[in-house]
Amino acid sequence: MTLSVELGRVGCSVVDIMERDKAPDNALIQGKRLLQGLKAELGHHPEVIAIRGEGLMIGIELSYPCESLVQRALTEHRILINVTRKNIIRLLPPLICNENETDEIVARVSDLVRTKNRH
Repeated sequence: MTLSVELGRVGCSVVDIMERDKAPDNALIQGKRLLQGLKAELGHHPEVIAIRGEGLMIGIELSYPCESLVQRALTEHRILINVTRKNIIRLLPPLICNENETDEIVARVSDLVRTKNRH
């Protein structure tokens, strides 16, 4: 059997599992929960310009360059983020996250943004 046939089978299996587990529906539900939670926690923060998202892809635009938050997020808060355009925190959680995990992301990211001057 060729590699391309095997890869095709793997791809079909992934799609079957995503459909079975309703991963796209969960992404929409948890994405709304994440966006609402972050807006509730950080929406009035003076250094937060905007919080926006689509599904589970969320951006938090800050009024200052925030590249240094990437390392702090990982070491202090055990969360993986990246920064785009020097001042936008981008969150890309997995499609399979549940309500508890989504709430934990909100708590950790909110703490990270609120305590930026701690170090």
